[in-house]
Amino acid sequence: MAQVSLARKKELNEPDEFITLSNKALEYSRQNKSMIMSVVIGALALIIVISGYQYYAQSRGNKAFAQYASDMAWYETALKEKKGDVPLKDVKEKGDSFLGKYAGTTAAMLAQAKYAGIYFKEKDFSAAEKLYNDLLSESKPGTALRNISLCALAQCYEAMDKTDQAVARYQELLSGENEIKKDEALFHLGLIYEKKGDQAQSRDAYSRLAKEFSDSMYVEMAKEKVDG
Repeated sequence: MAQVSLARKKELNEPDEFITLSNKALEYSRQNKSMIMSVVIGALALIIVISGYQYYAQSRGNKAFAQYASDMAWYETALKEKKGDVPLKDVKEKGDSFLGKYAGTTAAMLAQAKYAGIYFKEKDFSAAEKLYNDLLSESKPGTALRNISLCALAQCYEAMDKTDQAVARYQELLSGENEIKKDEALFHLGLIYEKKGDQAQSRDAYSRLAKEFSDSMYVEMAKEKVDG
């Protein structure tokens, strides 16, 4: 479930403008006191339910961030104590427990990205793929999160030798308006096409990278590929 911004909460909680009651309305209220009281009680109950849910959502979000921080502290400590050799089984138990309990929170999205990165590093590409797909389904078109998720997912497919799926994700990233990760997508496409022996498309990818992203960390390598 998407988190509601503070500004949006404030807007939702603002009362509607009150309409000044006329004498006729006052008379009506005296004659229909029982019915009006029932409506008021029903409305009040609804407000209490809504307020209670908003408190629950905020409280749950805070708990999720606290748990996320605790889990990451555990992981960093385990890395030091075990000199980088933390059993993946233990990491997955932590990750699955957290994501099962706090799904839908902002902290859960951070956890998905973090755990996916850990799984990718440990070469459990299937587990990483699942979390990156989850992030992708929760991201909105045109956002940095979507581009980052697309790029990471494409690299999972590369690692799994699913090059057609990798190319499709990189192309989807390049078709969007957000510039985040486009240089990286072009560089990887150049490598994929080069590996396939498609020199024309490989050169096109490198050339576009060199032309459109002059400040990219990949630009010098792309230029070498084009010039070479």
